Amino acid sequence: MRANKNKLSLVQVSRAIAILFVLIGHANGLFYKQFDYDWFNIAQWDRTGGVDFFFVVSGFMIYYIYHKNRGNPFKAREFLFKRVIRIFPLYWLMLLATVGLFLLVPTLNSGPPLTSLTIIKNVFLFTTDPILAVTWSLSFILFFYLIFAAYLYQPKIIKYVVPIWIAMILFTQYFTKHESFFLSFNHLEIYSGCFVAYLVLHFNIRFEKVLVIAGILGFLFLWVMNVNKVLGHEFLFTYSVFSLLIILGIATMDLKKNREIPSKLSLLGDASYSIYICHGPVIQLFLLLFAKFRIYEETGFFVYLTLIISLTTVSCFGIYLFIEKPMTTFLRKRLLKNSILLQSSKSSSVERIS
Repeated sequence: MRANKNKLSLVQVSRAIAILFVLIGHANGLFYKQFDYDWFNIAQWDRTGGVDFFFVVSGFMIYYIYHKNRGNPFKAREFLFKRVIRIFPLYWLMLLATVGLFLLVPTLNSGPPLTSLTIIKNVFLFTTDPILAVTWSLSFILFFYLIFAAYLYQPKIIKYVVPIWIAMILFTQYFTKHESFFLSFNHLEIYSGCFVAYLVLHFNIRFEKVLVIAGILGFLFLWVMNVNKVLGHEFLFTYSVFSLLIILGIATMDLKKNREIPSKLSLLGDASYSIYICHGPVIQLFLLLFAKFRIYEETGFFVYLTLIISLTTVSCFGIYLFIEKPMTTFLRKRLLKNSILLQSSKSSSVERIS
C-alpha cells in the first residue's frame, strides 16, 4: 500500500470547482426560466456534470481518509457522528430560511406545497421532492455515509453486500430501466470514487496528466454534443467516466508532489458544502431583489447573471466563514467531547476538508 499523505490540494480545489459548476447551472436555469437568456448555452447542455463530479469526489475523499478505520466499531460511530454534525445543522438553517422565503413569496416555490408533513419529511431528508431543491443529491450522500459507517463497523459483511447491490443497480439500469432511490445510478458514481481512492492507494498510477486532460476534453465533448442534440440520455453516464479520469489524475499528482495552492482556493474547497447547500435560496433572493430595481436594464443580461453568480459565491463563502465553520467547530468540541461513545481525537489536515 502506498503512503497516505495528509494533503490533497488539487482534489480540494477540484471539489470547489465542481460545486461552482452546480451553482452556475442552477443560476442559469433560474435566469433562463425568468428572462429566456441562456448564459453560454448552459441550458442546452442538459447538465453541467458538476453533481456527477461531486458524487465521485465525495466517494473518493471518504474512502481515502477513513479506509484505515475499517473493523473499528468506535471509529464507525465517530465517523457517522461527525457526518451528522457536518450535514444537518447548516441544512436545517437553510431549510428554515427557504421555507420562510417561500411563505413570503409563494411564487418562488416550484416544488411541493408547504404542508406540515412535507416539512417534517424534509427535516430528515425522507423525500424525493425536496423543498430545498439541491438536497435531492444530499440524500444520496447521506445514505452513502450510512453504508460506509456500516463498512467500518463490519467490513467482512459489507464488502460482500455492496458488490451485490452494485450488480443489482447495473442490471436494473441497463435491462429493466426501473427508477428508484435504492437502485439509482447516482450510488454507482459515489462508489466509483471509492474505487479511484483504492487504485490511488494501492497502485502506482502513471500518465496522470494525460488522464486529467482526457477527462476535461471529455466534459467539453459532452457539452458540445448536448448543445447540438447529438447524444441522448443513455450517454449521461459518461460524465462519471470523465470525472473518474480527472480525479484519478489529480489525486496521483497530489501524491507524487506536495503542492502548495493559494490559501483562498483552499478555503473555497473548505466552503464547498456551504456553497452547495446555500446557493439555491441565495440565488433566488438576489434575483428577487435585483428584479425589483430592474438592474438588468442598466447592465444587460450577461453582466447581470455574472454579478448574481459572483455575489452568490461570495455570500455562500461568508456563510461558511461566519456560520458553518464556527457552528461545526462548536458542536464537535461540545458533542464529541461529552459523548461517552466517542473518544476525542485530533483530526488530520485531510479530515478537516472532509
